[in-house]
Amino acid sequence: MAHAKCWRKQGIITMAEGKPLSKDCRNRGRISEGKFEFKPELEDIHMNIEARLIEKIGDAGKTAHCARRNDQVALDIGFFTRDAVIHTIGEIVELQERAGGTGFKP
Repeated sequence: MAHAKCWRKQGIITMAEGKPLSKDCRNRGRISEGKFEFKPELEDIHMNIEARLIEKIGDAGKTAHCARRNDQVALDIGFFTRDAVIHTIGEIVELQERAGGTGFKP
């Protein structure tokens, strides 16, 4: 969604193209819910997402490759790490509570 906003500001895509692109990005829950159909013939998750965007919103979806691949990977790693840390803190708190300690409350 951040890239879509940037592309609109830079004139890479129009506001009309950016709105459905942003909307489809907000529907990203399909992946975590197991509802996203990955195509094994595509290289990776980024190629699958780009193909999905093109399918849903047309040529504006092709702008997904404008974001440098390394930026996309770094962002994904950051999201994964954040979620893993939050999950781990929750597990530690639960363990401390079961052990009778006051525990850390994030």
